[in-house]
Amino acid sequence: MVRVAVERMERSRVKLEVDVGVEEVERAWQAAVKHVVGRTVIPGFRKGKAPLTLVERHVGRAALREETLDRLLPDAYNRAVEQAQVEPVGLPDVEVLDFEDGQGLRFAATVDVRPEFRLGTYRGLGIEIAATEITPAMVEREIEDWRDLHGHLEDREQEAVRSGLLALVAQRVVPAAGDLDRAEEKLRLVDVNSPELPQAMKEALVGAKVGDVREFMVSLPATESEPSQEVRVRVQVKAVKEKILPPLDAEFARTAANVATLEELTETVKNKLSVAAREEAISRARMSIVNQVVAGSSADLPESMINRRYADLQAKLMEDLRRFRMDLAEYLRVLGADRERLESDMRERARREVMCDLVLDAVAAAEDLAATREEQESAYQALAKSLGVGVEAARKAVPSDSIARTLNRDKAVDFLLRANTIGGPTVEEAGT
Repeated sequence: MVRVAVERMERSRVKLEVDVGVEEVERAWQAAVKHVVGRTVIPGFRKGKAPLTLVERHVGRAALREETLDRLLPDAYNRAVEQAQVEPVGLPDVEVLDFEDGQGLRFAATVDVRPEFRLGTYRGLGIEIAATEITPAMVEREIEDWRDLHGHLEDREQEAVRSGLLALVAQRVVPAAGDLDRAEEKLRLVDVNSPELPQAMKEALVGAKVGDVREFMVSLPATESEPSQEVRVRVQVKAVKEKILPPLDAEFARTAANVATLEELTETVKNKLSVAAREEAISRARMSIVNQVVAGSSADLPESMINRRYADLQAKLMEDLRRFRMDLAEYLRVLGADRERLESDMRERARREVMCDLVLDAVAAAEDLAATREEQESAYQALAKSLGVGVEAARKAVPSDSIARTLNRDKAVDFLLRANTIGGPTVEEAGT
């Protein structure tokens, strides 16, 4: 038994002053001495057989005190947390206040705890799910996209690059004063009709034939972190190709959608677009509802919770950049932001995500939405399949409390969607 005094501080921090009794300290001291004696070798004595006074002089009394504290502090801290009925969300800062020979131990542990949380209104928000109306023009564009996916490229080696043809080019890019011969060469398939293609490249490529080399300057727009700059570009046309689309006939309907006629193809595409529009509308409603409940809720978030989520977001970003073989400087240029803004935005996102988790945890608790054992087992089976491992390996990879927490939050989102939408989704739609 330990005695605990609790002092609540700002930003959801608590200070626990803990007293450990003399008898418990003495037991820990004796165990520490026995352990140190057993591993200490002193010339003239067999291992573990040297007298205690000699061992103390050899290793130092300070080492024995540290060994004793290592044995006492973790267990005493855990018992103090349980007695104080707080839920730490980080590691404690521990300060030994009193630890003298023949006396007990007093220490202070200051730690961030799960914040007191006020859940705002989470029922009857009246969010309307309004899916985009599918027009004939949208269906036509989608069918053209399907035709493009089923198209194939044919060589047009004797032709010059023009509208309607594609150019496979080897491209080198350097700053205005750079050496193009030293630049890395990358292959690129270029459509001169693309609105994203710089005008200078379009003008250089139109009329070029296989083997032709073109050099030109391109102006890159300014970003928050970098001024506008001129770059030199060299392209060599490696091939000229034409995208041949399949005829819009019954054969295409069978190939693309396994239906017999163009009328059936049109209806199939319209239905797919309608389902996608409905799912997108439900997704927007989910986000809107959760954001509204978060905005109406409050908590004094400890900095450690935000920092931990911020670190997770940073690690995820760096992993994504490595996967796409992009460095941070290039990412910032594409984003049109500087590092300071990126870090500020990421920290705000971390704060929102922590608040969102607290909201969903509170809704799940209020509505008794705890995941069943069967649901957790299904989640492990799905995880194992996605990882390509056995279920037991999946259990070792992800703790059961983490699986349960994720399922509970998913249930809370589905509940919020059903409880706050006008003409809301079915149970099946809410769970998609």
